[in-house]
Amino acid sequence: IRYDDYSDFGHTTNPRLALIWTTSDSLVTKLMMGSAFRAPSFIELYGQNNPVSLGNEQLKPETIDTFELSFNWQATNNLQTILTLFDYTAKDMMVFEDDINNISNTAQNSLTQDAQGFEWELNWQLDDSWRLQGSYSHHNARNKQNHTDVADVPRSLGKLNVSYQATSDWHLTSQLFWVSDRKRRATDARDEIDDYALWNMNFQRTNIVKNVDFNLTLRNLLDKDIREPSSGEIAEDYPMESRGVWTGLDFSF
Repeated sequence: IRYDDYSDFGHTTNPRLALIWTTSDSLVTKLMMGSAFRAPSFIELYGQNNPVSLGNEQLKPETIDTFELSFNWQATNNLQTILTLFDYTAKDMMVFEDDINNISNTAQNSLTQDAQGFEWELNWQLDDSWRLQGSYSHHNARNKQNHTDVADVPRSLGKLNVSYQATSDWHLTSQLFWVSDRKRRATDARDEIDDYALWNMNFQRTNIVKNVDFNLTLRNLLDKDIREPSSGEIAEDYPMESRGVWTGLDFSF
């Protein structure tokens, strides 16, 4: 059993309690509980210069309580997988609420949400050259006041990372990100936000000359039209980066 207490100026910011059980030679089970808070920012407390979004000196800190049950299985020397089940409740979350005049909005401690879900991770060293890492998570985050899904947050996330070490100097990494199932606010009549898959690649050559490394990164390789949700003022949401090529040189001395 382990207890960690991280304190800042006398206030406990993240007390955690963990029960760790070596279930077998290849399996470790962990039960973890924790709590934390986020203090209001300067803008949330005192913002006045923006006539639309106003601060509120009466704000309280947000708080969150978390519970996790984790199973870490070392299947072989080269293969590890982790399954984590989690539950959290966040209270007094700060959001900018519309004022009576509907012209401005003011920061309020008006949101409580909870969520349950899981995350699965895989780490597999196939041989001396190839390495596979991946994860998938799913959660159901709900607004406890009105029992609706939390808006704009993806319920499912996936990541796959494939690395190839061709030689001691050449390294190739391919990354695939998948984002799915983002809901609009109940008052937002627009179509649901599209899912997307983002594919990036990175080539690295170390020691082109002494102490100089070269990097080539290809982002959004398939040139997907990726959008992040807006609050509605921008009808077509926020467009993300299209296909791009980035290069770099690192020099150490």
